[in-house]
Amino acid sequence: MNYKTNSNSFLKPFYRGVPVIILIVTGSVLLAKRYLQYATPMYESTVKIKLADPKEGIPSSNLYKDLDVFANTNKIGTEIEILKSEMIIEKAAAKLNIQTTIYRVGDIHKTELYKNAPFKVNLIQVADEDLNVSYSLTIDENGALTIKLPDSKLISTRLNEKIKLRNSQIEITLNDSLIQARPGLVINDHYEFIIHSPKTLVNSIVSNLDITSVDKDIPILRICYKSAVAEKCADMVNMIANTYIEESLREKTVSADTTERFLTGQLKEYGDKLSNSETEIQNFRDTRNIINIRQETETDLRQISDLKKQLASVEMNLEAIDTLNQYLQKGKDNFLDLAPNFEAFTDLLSTEIVKNLKNLQAEKKELLIRYTPQYEKVVLVDKKIEDLKRYLLESVQNTETNLRIKRRNLANTIRLSENQFIGLPEKEKSMAILERNFGMNEQIYRFLESKRTEAKIAKTAAISFHKIISKGEIPDSPVSPNKKLIMVFMGFLGFMFSLLGIYGIHTAKARVGNENIIFRNSDTPLETKFPFTERQFEKNIALSRWALELELKNELSNGKIICISSVNNGEGKKYVTTGLASAVASLGKRTLMVVIDGKTVHLTDLQGASIYPSFVLDERNIAERWQQLAKSWSAKYDISIIKNLSISESSFSLLPMVHASANFVVIDSRITAIKDISMADDIIEKLKLTSVKFILNRDGYTPSLLSNIKYIFNALARVGR
Repeated sequence: MNYKTNSNSFLKPFYRGVPVIILIVTGSVLLAKRYLQYATPMYESTVKIKLADPKEGIPSSNLYKDLDVFANTNKIGTEIEILKSEMIIEKAAAKLNIQTTIYRVGDIHKTELYKNAPFKVNLIQVADEDLNVSYSLTIDENGALTIKLPDSKLISTRLNEKIKLRNSQIEITLNDSLIQARPGLVINDHYEFIIHSPKTLVNSIVSNLDITSVDKDIPILRICYKSAVAEKCADMVNMIANTYIEESLREKTVSADTTERFLTGQLKEYGDKLSNSETEIQNFRDTRNIINIRQETETDLRQISDLKKQLASVEMNLEAIDTLNQYLQKGKDNFLDLAPNFEAFTDLLSTEIVKNLKNLQAEKKELLIRYTPQYEKVVLVDKKIEDLKRYLLESVQNTETNLRIKRRNLANTIRLSENQFIGLPEKEKSMAILERNFGMNEQIYRFLESKRTEAKIAKTAAISFHKIISKGEIPDSPVSPNKKLIMVFMGFLGFMFSLLGIYGIHTAKARVGNENIIFRNSDTPLETKFPFTERQFEKNIALSRWALELELKNELSNGKIICISSVNNGEGKKYVTTGLASAVASLGKRTLMVVIDGKTVHLTDLQGASIYPSFVLDERNIAERWQQLAKSWSAKYDISIIKNLSISESSFSLLPMVHASANFVVIDSRITAIKDISMADDIIEKLKLTSVKFILNRDGYTPSLLSNIKYIFNALARVGR
């Protein structure tokens, strides 16, 4: 079904609950102010420490880089844990002398005095069972002390006297320096003091201590401490920072001293090893007659290489000479016809001999042209040629013999030179081991000597590499509680709770509210709606308009019976019935108004202004009786308007609805629950009623909370009367 959505319906509960919201928000803010009056303010002080950077500055020396083998270059996290350690905190607390905490006790809360306490609690002997418990102390005008133990036992004593607390012994004296500085200081009052154990004191300090780094890559730590005493915050962070630097300096000095002693012992040990290595190398050189193995080896290898080159050259020449000799031997009978290759035999004498042989050969050819071979000149040339041939052959053979001797000598020399390399790897190995041991011992000795020098310097220079770059100052204003934030938060919290309460109640009530809810939850049509008004003439106008609409729609025909019902009482049946009856009568129709009160029926003839005597219906024939009445009313009157009983009140309310020509169910926007709409629909469906419509009374009425309260008070007043 189509219907128009009212955009303001969601905001109506908010508008209606504005007074409640204002009231709750105001109460929340006042409650926050009350809380802030008695809340203990917390102060905070901060100190910043620049850590030693192992990559830059003085601590970049090899002493701290080489000896700290397993350290991470980024030690920020480690330094934070050291600052939080029990050792640092306990030493800082001991220097501040805060084992005993003194409070001034008021009516509502107590205040820690710290250095402003007018007396001191001196601990002479303390037992564990007397630690971490509160002792109440009262000082009267005469200087008398009354101490209340945890078991409610009272101890009366005086100042400067030894006091026995169960198993402990203390002494309470005046704080003369403070009293002189503040002459008007109140001494006679109610106090409380607690003697802390070291572990409890450390835990309480750590719980209020916050140590963080400015950035993960920047070696700067921020130490923050919160306390109810502003001066204590600054003293605590400064003392922790100073203690941390003092401990780092002490550890550095102890480490340097320990390192120096260790290095001195190691230097003596490795000095002896180095001396032994030098002696072993000298003995090995003397025994093996070694000057420089590498240089000697290179010289011998170069000499062998040269000899092998000479041997190769001799073998090539020998091969060439041997070939030449064989060639000459085969052709010695025809020597002059040979063309020997003298590439391997190129001396000047051989060349001259060959040239002479060729000249003699040419001369012989010329002589044979003119003379016979027996001619004396020809014979003389032949002898010369023969002599040169024998000389040449003998020279070749002698050269070959010399080359063979030279080759043999070169081979022997090479073999003797190569014999010198037998055992060289073992000699080099032994020498390398000795030199390696010597080099290692020498390197370690030099390193240890350098480290010992640096350790002496570190031991002598009492300088800490950590530095305080910002000291803790006494804070002027507390960091908590944040008054503005708490008040705003409480106001917002009150606003949210009131808003949730308003909408929760609105949802829990689940009233009809407006026509849109009727459209969403029922298929029964809406006949009309009456806005809320307290002026009677406006009500009459609305009812007259509705009566006229019914007349125009021909729904006020003669003999028609109109039944006006509601699910519950107080939803406006009476207002609608009487108003509609008057309006219809004003249209000139003879109108009968029937008012059902339980089983009693009241009849009123509005046109004749007559009232009939009331009568009671008999339960035995009530259905038959009502049917007869309805017929008689239809026959006698133009319009009969019945004010029915509430549907949820009596089952008799169904009978008038069945015999009516038109049924109107009145729904009140502030009273009728949404589930009642479903109840009406179920009845309509079961009785199979056709002409049924809803009437919305007090449409859009959203009374304020003050109106509701006024209404409740008026109702209670009427009940009282």
